[in-house]
Amino acid sequence: MNLHPSTDMVRSLVAAAKTRKLFKSLPGGAVKSDTLWLLELASDRTYRGAVAEVFRWRAERRATFDGVLGSAIDACKKNVPSVDWRNEGGKDVLRPVQPEEKDWQHRIVRAQKSNPYEFKPAVTEPVVPDRHPWHGLVGKPTFTEISAGIGVFASCFQAAGAKCVCMVEPVPAALHFAKKNCRDTGDVPFGLEDKEPGDFQWTHGIVGGPECQPFSSAGLQRGWEDDRSYTMIRTLHLAAVMKPWWVWLENVSAIESVAGGKVWQTIKGIAEELGYKVKLQQV
Repeated sequence: MNLHPSTDMVRSLVAAAKTRKLFKSLPGGAVKSDTLWLLELASDRTYRGAVAEVFRWRAERRATFDGVLGSAIDACKKNVPSVDWRNEGGKDVLRPVQPEEKDWQHRIVRAQKSNPYEFKPAVTEPVVPDRHPWHGLVGKPTFTEISAGIGVFASCFQAAGAKCVCMVEPVPAALHFAKKNCRDTGDVPFGLEDKEPGDFQWTHGIVGGPECQPFSSAGLQRGWEDDRSYTMIRTLHLAAVMKPWWVWLENVSAIESVAGGKVWQTIKGIAEELGYKVKLQQV
């Protein structure tokens, strides 16, 4: 499969996902976005590498879009100052573009086509919060833990005052200990791929540590070629459907550098497409 992303390639992959219908419809009849269709298609290992590369490519385009459009508009303002390029004044009538201005018009058109428009709210200065983030909630904040193991992360979040609603762990022996460390959770072992994302109960957050072997030196850092890497994508797929307030994930530090950083670009790109602000911290 061609791994040189383009808009046509995105359309082709989305069309393939719609044809295959690998997952059920969304709750409430919600319309699936292209991002969600691509995440669904990634469940097929045949397409996984192509989907991952598309997400990385889209993230790269978003990173350069603001600069491309901004420089084009600045150039237009400098060379043709009499034109209201953004029409910010709300004028109903704009004079025709003159022949000598065509080149500047084409630059703006090319820049606008380089990436779909994205609304970005105004950035405010950071302040020290005057209350705990969970104050104001009616009841405890809730979370779902994926790749629970013996429930270490879940028990930490519970100790901080949150409630674990669902624990995803396919190994019965591990789940047995997880229940001892984190009470009031389900007692039926199951894996992340055993349950449709739309069948999960909504929780305020998602917690977990997707399998790290595909990204670690000990696991040979095969990235998306390692089937175990799908746990990471499936977790983001769950977030795309559930839309929790926050997602907290743990993995090896090498995830930033594996495949020359392309794997991390893909993960970060997917999260940003879902509307999350990504904060990476090594401990």
